[in-house]
Amino acid sequence: MLGYTAAMSVPVWISIVGFAAVEGALLLTIRDGLLLNILMLLHPIQAVKAWQMGGQEQNSVGYLVQASTRRKVDTLDKRVWR
Repeated sequence: MLGYTAAMSVPVWISIVGFAAVEGALLLTIRDGLLLNILMLLHPIQAVKAWQMGGQEQNSVGYLVQASTRRKVDTLDKRVWR
């Protein structure tokens, strides 16, 4: 009920600024947000997906692994199988 009262009493520009602030905070902290989800649903961009993963990649089983760890494993595999 408090949210409805606040929405009726504050100007529209305050709501827009609040929404933009929340979206910006979400993008900076957890690399996710409503606008980013809509973008990725309508037009997926590989660079955005890579940024959201934060240096992680999925292995063939679907588990997330650190890219640096994956490089080390690849290097070890090459040494073992030579």
